[in-house]
Amino acid sequence: MSVHYLKWDLTKVTPEPMERYCRQCGRVVPFEDSFRRRQNANGKDIYEYAIYKCEKGHTWNKKLQTMKAYPGMINPQQPAGLFSESIPEVWYRELLQTGITFIQIDIEYVDKRHRLDLTLSTRIKDMSRETIQKKIKQGTIQVNHLHVAPNYSIRTKDTITILVQDI
Repeated sequence: MSVHYLKWDLTKVTPEPMERYCRQCGRVVPFEDSFRRRQNANGKDIYEYAIYKCEKGHTWNKKLQTMKAYPGMINPQQPAGLFSESIPEVWYRELLQTGITFIQIDIEYVDKRHRLDLTLSTRIKDMSRETIQKKIKQGTIQVNHLHVAPNYSIRTKDTITILVQDI
């Protein structure tokens, strides 16, 4: 039995608010990063945006990056700035090919609410959130060796265990 160990620090990196003119407010106000991302594509390029909000909830989309689209593209890169750099990316299929039986993720610190399914789908690059939710319901993804719901809130000192098998 082979285990792949990871340690994650789920501290969000908080960028400085940006002073910007808000059309709805009619004045210059600070906009803060909501840590939500969206993508647009036109067939050639994929545009990635960070959604910023003013104090009244009006939004502004800041372009983060432009990537070239290519046939067979599964999942583009994770937007920068969502999590601290102490969280390594995981490629599930690579671990499957190397003969790893389990992935054990030790959560060192959590500063805000993080859903289990959303956090895993953000960091496991070749697995969709729907697949992760199915695996949680099947019990192949557990927290502290217990079956939990996909919307489980990750806590400091939790241990996430993932049974590696064919998707």
